[in-house]
Amino acid sequence: MNVTIKSHNNAPLNPKAQFPMTIRDMMNMKMESAKKKGIPVPAWEDEKAFLRDPAANPSVAWPMHLYDCCPISDGASCILLVAEEIARNFTDDPIYIAGIGQGSGRSFHDCEDLSSFEATKHAAQEAYGMSDLTPKDVQFSKCMTASP
Repeated sequence: MNVTIKSHNNAPLNPKAQFPMTIRDMMNMKMESAKKKGIPVPAWEDEKAFLRDPAANPSVAWPMHLYDCCPISDGASCILLVAEEIARNFTDDPIYIAGIGQGSGRSFHDCEDLSSFEATKHAAQEAYGMSDLTPKDVQFSKCMTASP
């Protein structure tokens, strides 16, 4: 619960945040909305009481609740995968793909260990097998970021 509160406290610091408000802001907004509608105003004494209220913070997939989860639109990445002869039209320093892999696994709520994902392990094994490389052979010397 403290992580959820901390993370939402940081949201207003990001001008591009999807939900730039704290848990307290959301709690106060819901209380004000109830007051304007003339319905009983919830009596949450603090953010933790708000987060414990299943009406305010419903379960998504146990043990995760709404405000514990990232919105679906959080984060993004893109890769332009083209033939070698076309790659030089986009960069002087193309990255060559030596192997790829795909894996699927159980939903997070069914995992025994949330620090390791079987699908990722399977995909990595497949990619390493295709490339004849090992994790020690992989190096990243260049960090590429998108322009704002």
